[in-house]
Amino acid sequence: MRAALMWTINDFPAYGMLSGWSMHGKLACPYCMENNKAFTLANGGKASFFDCHRRFLPLNHRFRKNRKDFFIGRVKKDVASPRLSGEKLHHVVSEYGDIVFGLQSGKQKFPGFGLTHNWVKRSIFWELPYWKTNLLRHNLDVMHIEKNVFKNIFNTIMDVKGKTKDNMKARLDIALYYNRKNIELVYEESRVAKPRASFLLEKNAQLLVYKWLKSLRFPDGHASNISRLVNIEDCRLYGMKSHDCHVFMQTLIPLAFRDLLPKGIWDALTEISHFFRDICSSKLNVEHIERLQTNIIETLCKLEMIFPPSFFDSMEHLPIHLPFEAKAGGPVQYRWMYPFERYLFNLKKKVKNKAHVEASITEAYIVEEISTFISYYFEPHLRTRINRVPRHEDDGEVPSSGNLSIFSNTGRPTPKNVVRGRYLLEIEFKQAHNYVLFNCDELRPFIQSAPKSLFSLSLGPERKVKCYNGYFFNGYVFHTEEYEQGRKTYNYGVYVKGSTSSELEVDYYGRLEEVVELQYHSELNKMFLFKCYWYDTTNRGIRIDPHHGLVEINSKARLRNINDVFVFTKQCQQVYYTYTPSFRKDRSRVDWLSVLKTKPRGRVEVVQDENEDTSVRDEVFQVRELVEPYRVAPSIEFSSGQANVDEEDDIHIEDCDEDDDNSIDEEEEENFD
Repeated sequence: MRAALMWTINDFPAYGMLSGWSMHGKLACPYCMENNKAFTLANGGKASFFDCHRRFLPLNHRFRKNRKDFFIGRVKKDVASPRLSGEKLHHVVSEYGDIVFGLQSGKQKFPGFGLTHNWVKRSIFWELPYWKTNLLRHNLDVMHIEKNVFKNIFNTIMDVKGKTKDNMKARLDIALYYNRKNIELVYEESRVAKPRASFLLEKNAQLLVYKWLKSLRFPDGHASNISRLVNIEDCRLYGMKSHDCHVFMQTLIPLAFRDLLPKGIWDALTEISHFFRDICSSKLNVEHIERLQTNIIETLCKLEMIFPPSFFDSMEHLPIHLPFEAKAGGPVQYRWMYPFERYLFNLKKKVKNKAHVEASITEAYIVEEISTFISYYFEPHLRTRINRVPRHEDDGEVPSSGNLSIFSNTGRPTPKNVVRGRYLLEIEFKQAHNYVLFNCDELRPFIQSAPKSLFSLSLGPERKVKCYNGYFFNGYVFHTEEYEQGRKTYNYGVYVKGSTSSELEVDYYGRLEEVVELQYHSELNKMFLFKCYWYDTTNRGIRIDPHHGLVEINSKARLRNINDVFVFTKQCQQVYYTYTPSFRKDRSRVDWLSVLKTKPRGRVEVVQDENEDTSVRDEVFQVRELVEPYRVAPSIEFSSGQANVDEEDDIHIEDCDEDDDNSIDEEEEENFD
C-alpha cells in the first residue's frame, strides 16, 4: 500500500517551516517571493505591503496613474511577475545546500537572506519525485487570514488602544509615504495632536456598535453567543475566537458600519467582506473564481486609499492569492484549519492533570476508543455514541403511502412530548387546504377525471391538528417565535424564494408562528406546514442595496394578502433579522430590519458532471457555485482623507483584535459553541 502527499494544511508560521521559505519580513509572500514591492516603514519598523497591488491591475486602469492616493508621486507601470512553476522552484531550491541544525553549528543562513530570497532550508518534500508537478503544495490557511484581516479592520476602525494600526508611529509614516495632510500629526506648544481620520468612529458611534453586538441573537449552530464577549463599559471585545471572527467578517461588518462611516469606506469594507464570503462558499466554479480574482485586486487598492501604510502587513496581501488556490485546490472547507483546531480543542479538554498532559490525553483517548468499540455490540435499540442522532439531523425523507408525493415529509418535528392539539379556525382550514391543493403536483395535469389517489385529498384535512414548537429540516433548526422568547438563539426567521422566473419575482420573508401537522383522513396521509407572519416585500416594505445586495425589511409592514399564511416546510430556508446601528431616524426606530441568510449545517450541494466518463469511476462530482460572486462598487474618488462617491451612488454612510505587529497570529484556540 502506498500513499501520495497531496498538500499540507497549516497556519502561516508552519507554512514557512514546511516549505523552507520564511514568512517574516518584506519577502513574506510565498507567491510573490523576491518580486514583491514590500518595504520597511521608517518609523513603525515593520514590513508594509502598502501600494503593492496596483501592479496586478490592467495596464489601462485609472488607479495606476494615481499619484495622490497611493505612494506619493508614484505611477505604476510594471506588472506582477508570474508565479513560478514547480519545476522552476525545484531548480532554485536545488542550488541551496543543506543546513546543519543544532547548537554547535550556530545559526546559519544562506547568503542574501532577507534581501534577494527568504529560503532558510531545502524542504524534504522536494525529494518526492512528483512534488514539483503539484499545482498546489502548501495551502494558505483562509481561517487565520480572515481572522487577522478582520481584527486589523475592527481594531483600527474602533480605535482599540494597543491594537489599532493607526498609532502615533503610523501617523509619522503617513507624512513620508502618504498624501494625507489632514491626518498628519499636529505639533502644538506642549503636546502633539492626532487628528481624527475619516475611517475612525467617534466614541458615541463606537458605543452604538457595541450595544448592537450585545443585543445580537443567532440561529442555533450558526455562531457562538457573541454578546457574551462584549464589554460595553470598556468598549472592547474579549475572547473572540476564529469562528466568531469568521461570522463577523462575512455577515456583520456590512451592517455594523453601514451608517457610521463614509460611503466609499463602507463600500470597500463590504467588498472585502463579500470576498471572504464567496471564497468560503462550498460551491465554486471557474468563471466566478476568475471574477473574484479581478475584484479582490481593486478592493485591496481601495483599502490602500483609506488606511495608513502600517495597516498592510502580509495578511492584507495574501487574499490576492486565494482565488488561485481555490481554482487549483477546490473549496476552502477541505483546505483550512478548522477541523484540526476542533480536534485539538477536544484533546485539550481531556487534560485533567496539567503536570502530565500527554498521559491525561492518552488515557482519556483510550477510554473513549474502548467505549466506542464496545458500542458496536449493543442492541440496536440502545442509544450509544454510534447510533445517536446528531443535533441537526432531520431523519431524511419519510416516504408517502404510495398515493401522492405531497405526503412525503422531509424532516422531523420537535419531540412528541411537547406536542399540543387544537382545532383549525374556519379561515385557517380554508387557507391550509387551498395551499395544499394549489401546490400538489398530481393536480396540475388533471383535466377531466380524478384518479382514486386524489380521493383522500378532495375530502379535505381533519379539523384537529397537532402543533409543534419546532422542526428540523435540511440542516436547519426552526423554532416558533413564541418558543424563542427569552432564549439566546434566533430560529424563527423564514425565507421562501420566489416561485416565478419573471422580472416580477419576489422573495418572501417572515417569522414562524406555528408548526402544524395536517392529516388527510389517514395516518399515512399527513404533512407539515409552517404558519408564518409574512412581511410585505413590495416596494414599500423592502429595500435592496443595488451594489451589494443587502436586503432590509420594514418590520411594520405586513403582507396584505394574508390568505397565504401557510407554506410547506421543504420550501423554507432560514434567516435572522437585526437592526442596523445608526443615528438615522428610520433605522434607529428599528422599523427597518436587515436580513441575514444562513447556511444549513452538514449540507453541501453537489451535482454530477455530465461530461465526465463515469465508466472509469463510479461517482465523479463537481462542486459548483450557484450564486453570483460579489461585485465592486462604482468608481470611488478619495481626496483629503475623505471618501467621496459618484452621483449615481445613494444612501450608505460610515465605517475588530490583533497585536500592533505585522507578524501572524499563531494562537491555536478554537472554542466552538
